[in-house]
Amino acid sequence: MGIVGAGLSARSHALDIITDGEMELAGVVAGCGSSAAAFADTFGCDVQTDLPALLRQVDAVVVAVPPEIVLDIVEQTARLGTPCLAEKPLAVTRSEWGRLGRLANSEAPVVAPYNRRYATHTRWAARQLACGKIGAVTEVDAVWVGPFRDRFAPDAPTYRATAGPRHGVLLDSGSHALDLLSLLLGDLSLDLKDVDLRHNARGAEIAARLEMRHRTGARVRLIIDDSKPVSESGDGSHSGAACSGGERWTCTVRGETGKLVVDGSSARLRSAGGATPSRCHPAGELDRPVTDLRRLLDGTADAPLGASLPDVLRLSDVLIRALEADPARRWVRPRGKALGRLNGSC
Repeated sequence: MGIVGAGLSARSHALDIITDGEMELAGVVAGCGSSAAAFADTFGCDVQTDLPALLRQVDAVVVAVPPEIVLDIVEQTARLGTPCLAEKPLAVTRSEWGRLGRLANSEAPVVAPYNRRYATHTRWAARQLACGKIGAVTEVDAVWVGPFRDRFAPDAPTYRATAGPRHGVLLDSGSHALDLLSLLLGDLSLDLKDVDLRHNARGAEIAARLEMRHRTGARVRLIIDDSKPVSESGDGSHSGAACSGGERWTCTVRGETGKLVVDGSSARLRSAGGATPSRCHPAGELDRPVTDLRRLLDGTADAPLGASLPDVLRLSDVLIRALEADPARRWVRPRGKALGRLNGSC
């Protein structure tokens, strides 16, 4: 296995590779030579001079780079047919969406490791909904809470310190939330009704509120904020195990005959009017995303657990429509006289 990138995400995947008895970490390439050298010293692999050199050496590759360049890297791995675990090949503009669509149509062996897909309790929750355990879904509330303002501050220790418009919390935590909604609802056929985004001084989104309607008619609300407590609506009990960086999340799905609540600690199924869970599936240890590379290489009957490129394409479409609907980003046509003065001065 090879890794592109040498940041926190790359180090997490590298640890999973070197502790897997069927994998060997062969090499790394990164934009910063000193970071790549330090990474290689830590994990015992070679430093490669460029991406083509790395791809010639390995069977599969992990791409863990900032979102602005991930599509550039994935396009190169796809041309060679190298199985790839990519953090996360999202599109935030229409031109990027076209590039991502071409990759999806090419059936390139690429998996996006949205980590809720690797949790047994979220997959269990999706099966309960698919089996109609709470009847037809009527409304969904997904709430993500965390120190998002600090995460995108100028002194943040990751690429988020320089993130600008379209590369804020909606792309970051929001894409994870939307992917979870896709997993639970079976698809992302969402009609946007209202969008409210807040930005920092660089224009990066640091809070988001999306009101949507699913194709089934269910109301879907997504809130990403750093000020609201996470709780299960209706019974007042707090939920949501903390994720890295102090992030908490909960997703409440209400149906005609019951309610399903999923968070970082468990998935809980309640019948209509039930005060206590009728069934509960606690969160266990996450499956390792890098095992998807082995599934791609082996060609086994087991499909990768992560999101496919068509999944990511549909997710990107929702993100782009939300970003385009942001009132702060809407272009207002100048008045004719003012525009004439501008042209004259030019």
